[in-house]
Amino acid sequence: MADVTRAQVKSRVRLIRNGVNIYDQEFDSGKDDYIESSSQRVVLGPASGNQQVNIDGVTTGAKLLILTDRVIKVAINTSTYQVPVSDVLMMTSNGITAIWLENEDATFSATVTVVLTD
Repeated sequence: MADVTRAQVKSRVRLIRNGVNIYDQEFDSGKDDYIESSSQRVVLGPASGNQQVNIDGVTTGAKLLILTDRVIKVAINTSTYQVPVSDVLMMTSNGITAIWLENEDATFSATVTVVLTD
């Protein structure tokens, strides 16, 4: 029997202006069991081109977490459409099969942690 681990995705956006709460939205996916997972730490050199992340162990991902110490570009399932990420990217999506990362900074490397579950 395969190991089963539980994941719960939560995020919250709260905007406060002059001590007054003007926006408060919370997302909670509930608890989900997952069997497949991949966790990678990647160091992207300065001005690195698109690099595909090794997601061995996950056939099709559903929950993605990316942590980075520099601004990078992230592409999901296709290397052509990239989204800039400056600190954290959390997303749930059915059908993540490939992840590409790119560091456009010509001076500094970027250390990136990628966690993907089914």
